[in-house]
Amino acid sequence: MESWKRANARYFDERAARYSKGNWQSAHLADPEEAVIRSFCRGLAVDIGSGPGQAVPLMASLADEVVAMDQSPEMLRLATHRRPRLVCDVHRMPLRSGHVSYAHLRMSIHYLSLGRIKLELARILRPHGRFGVISIVPYGEADESWFNERHRLKGKPQAWTPSEQQLCSALESHFRVVDSHEWTEKNLLSRSASSNGSERRDALLAHATDAPLSIRRLYQISKSDEDVSMRVKWIANVFERL
Repeated sequence: MESWKRANARYFDERAARYSKGNWQSAHLADPEEAVIRSFCRGLAVDIGSGPGQAVPLMASLADEVVAMDQSPEMLRLATHRRPRLVCDVHRMPLRSGHVSYAHLRMSIHYLSLGRIKLELARILRPHGRFGVISIVPYGEADESWFNERHRLKGKPQAWTPSEQQLCSALESHFRVVDSHEWTEKNLLSRSASSNGSERRDALLAHATDAPLSIRRLYQISKSDEDVSMRVKWIANVFERL
């Protein structure tokens, strides 16, 4: 049996071409994410779970040096930026302790062990170094299981979506929140499910339309013209090393 690390790398290797062309999550940086990068990206900066590297050009315009990291070789191969790229397990980054000023985690926190990445970030960051988390999160604990079921239907070998409260609680022993933004975005599910094949795509659409009424209201799920729309909550939280 493949380890979850190898399985995750294979999952994203297979989907790298679609991500590099820009899916609904990777097509652009939202204004709050740009604001976070402009405010905190300095010195040596690392983009953790970089994928096609949407954030790297902006980070490179502000930092002295930027390193893109991912466990998927194909994702990094298809990235168009020219910054250094490292294929690695980001729970054990090949970086010297205490040398990173800023780390950026864009849509990657839900593939990581919060306990392990917390310790690794505390190791690589300078005193009072910062890291930004850009992520889709459930609106509350009650819908966490519904949201995580979407990961399972997509065939992701290891993923979960922590609530914002869980995220902050897991990190509070080593970090404090210094900046926070949130926003919602409408998504057509056929677009976000297109990289999962027709069988999984149909399962994902059914999962949304068959959701309990409370979930449908929460995410404003509606069906029209054989497509399903859903509003999701994003957060951009910046944490500082204590």
